[in-house]
Amino acid sequence: GYDTLRREAGAYGADLADKPHIVVLTKADLMPGGGDAPPPAALRAPEARAVLAISAVTGRGLDELRERLWTLVEQARAAERAAEV
Repeated sequence: GYDTLRREAGAYGADLADKPHIVVLTKADLMPGGGDAPPPAALRAPEARAVLAISAVTGRGLDELRERLWTLVEQARAAERAAEV
């Protein structure tokens, strides 16, 4: 689950494990309620900026995912500019 992925990211590179991240649950159209219910406790990701359910089939959640990713990119760019000063 989530903890395993976090450990693997840390093993690959400590800086990778420290980066902001979003957990994306795919195939929301196949989830009970179409993915509208909160994720079960086993899928919660306390260090993630968000846990989003998306569906490529229905398009559900894709706009929110794009917006959240763009926000992370903008924040990272702002942090880099601030570090250069």
